[in-house]
Amino acid sequence: MNTFLSTSMNLAIAKIFAGNGSDRLQRESVLFEIILDTNKRRLLDPYNLTIATTLNNIGMLYNDMTEYLKALQYYHEALDIYEKALPKNHSEKAILYKNMGDVYCYQKDNQQANEYYHKSMEMGITTLPDKHSSFVRIYRALVKLYLDTYNLYDALKFFLTAIDISKLYFDAFYLDISDMYNSVGFIDSHKNDLPKALDYYHLALEMNTKRFPIDDLEDVNIYNNIAMIYFKQCNYFEAIRLHHKCLDIQLNATTLLRDREIMVGSYWNLALAYFKSEQNSEALDYFQEALAIEENIFPSDHSLVKKLHQMINTIKTVCDKTSMMPSTILFFSTDQSYSS
Repeated sequence: MNTFLSTSMNLAIAKIFAGNGSDRLQRESVLFEIILDTNKRRLLDPYNLTIATTLNNIGMLYNDMTEYLKALQYYHEALDIYEKALPKNHSEKAILYKNMGDVYCYQKDNQQANEYYHKSMEMGITTLPDKHSSFVRIYRALVKLYLDTYNLYDALKFFLTAIDISKLYFDAFYLDISDMYNSVGFIDSHKNDLPKALDYYHLALEMNTKRFPIDDLEDVNIYNNIAMIYFKQCNYFEAIRLHHKCLDIQLNATTLLRDREIMVGSYWNLALAYFKSEQNSEALDYFQEALAIEENIFPSDHSLVKKLHQMINTIKTVCDKTSMMPSTILFFSTDQSYSS
């Protein structure tokens, strides 16, 4: 097994970095590029399933490289072999249909994505055992599609089904389960079913505690979502408490200045919660903290930097007005909350 990978295509350079130890031969490696001769593929066995698997894998690589047309080309070639060599209904086709649906989903061709995802699901139902782990990935793909098209009802239905199956394979899907609980809570929040949203957010936190230390970075997004529920309920004290918890976790985990951008959302949301609770001085402090980070990352004409300046100027204006007219206060609407 190679323990070193040279970033050079030059063997001599690879040998230099491999050193002079007794395991030198095992540590030498060179990057290389495979050039595929598509004309030669016509000479290969059109019924060879190994070739079909290779074509599918190449398609996945092109998909990861965002070269979607090439990905589809290889997926279709794999499908041609599957159609000739496999029965009408086969689980390998279900996987391939799902991969093809992913490409169309990334291309925002939702109609085609929906068609291939449903082909994958129907093929899986006829060829795989009930509640097979493969269904989790198929249902998650459908959920993403439905969320992208604002079909919250169907997204919620497939999320809950995916969660039920994932529980049977906890070791493989524990992170997925937590993420799905969090996402279901987010959907319920958008439907204004706030008590149910809170229930799912707390289930997501409970799932995280099975694998991570308490108050891990993995919890920040969930705490933030819970805080936004309290924000909607005008319980600003709880919202502020939880946003501070998010910030404390991030501060403890973040050492490099360039990584501090992850805290902008916490500063932003704290500022809004303080402003809504009429604590303008604290709101101003946290907006300025957010601005200090963003100005180190983005140019002065970036939209986030401009918006933060706008927020700060608005608060200063409100402070000036309230110093003269204590009964006058301006509130931001809840849709001003930060989202990265």
